[in-house]
Amino acid sequence: MSGRATLSVLGALLVLSVALPASADKEQAAARFREAQAAYDAGDYATAARAFERAYSAEPHAAALYNAGVAWAVADKPARAASALERALAARSDLSKAEAADASARLESLRNHLAILEIKVRDGDVALVDGEPALTPTAFVEPGLHKVSARRANGETVEPRAVDVRRGAVVPVDLSSAPAATGATAPDGRGADRLRAAAGYGLFGLSAVAVVSTTVFGLKTLAAKDDLEASGLTDAEARDRAVSSKTLANVSLVVAIAAAAGGAVLLFVLPKTERRAGLYLAPTGALVRGSF
Repeated sequence: MSGRATLSVLGALLVLSVALPASADKEQAAARFREAQAAYDAGDYATAARAFERAYSAEPHAAALYNAGVAWAVADKPARAASALERALAARSDLSKAEAADASARLESLRNHLAILEIKVRDGDVALVDGEPALTPTAFVEPGLHKVSARRANGETVEPRAVDVRRGAVVPVDLSSAPAATGATAPDGRGADRLRAAAGYGLFGLSAVAVVSTTVFGLKTLAAKDDLEASGLTDAEARDRAVSSKTLANVSLVVAIAAAAGGAVLLFVLPKTERRAGLYLAPTGALVRGSF
């Protein structure tokens, strides 16, 4: 099968017919479904996934969520894929037995590389993970640092919390009594990685400059020693230049070694914010072609 996904389920094309009375919602869902299929065929999987989710919002059919989960997985958004597949299985009334089994297998594969945030909010609040509404009460997230908050019915945003999660972890986050935000923001793990990398490369640059300085002062030391020997070891000025240049060469050498070691530690030793690892079950053909 080619790299670009095609519309099939378990190798066979499936046409889903939904017999519902005509309505504005049905027409909107059908339009979103056609939009999603076109985007999927064009390889724009994230757009397809969003359109499938909008189709589900207009007319709730589990097949639309199943499609969204497949599209999110191909778009390399495993957390959103897992959320969509879980919701599809929870509303599985119009999924066939084979589709439900396939969705369960995909979800299980995705779970192995994700973490779960069990977010508790007040009635009427909307949980937010990294600024996006959580799609399920238990939000799937990729390993690493996340900003968890909630939006209240009156428009206020709950003070965000930074939550660092490991793969496979289930982390409870209680925001039910959290105060409203005052403008402070939670740290971004990826931003910390970028700062660490910048500092590491900066230290390597300093090390390179120090190596050049060591070479220059080393050459000056040798020249001063030649002058001193030529004077029969009587040229005090040449002696002072030799001592001074040798000291500066040694200092530069120490700086070069220390900076290189510091850069190596920052870039290669200190652990980075954990990101997703391994291969997700990225389907190459399991997408329901449907009509509303």
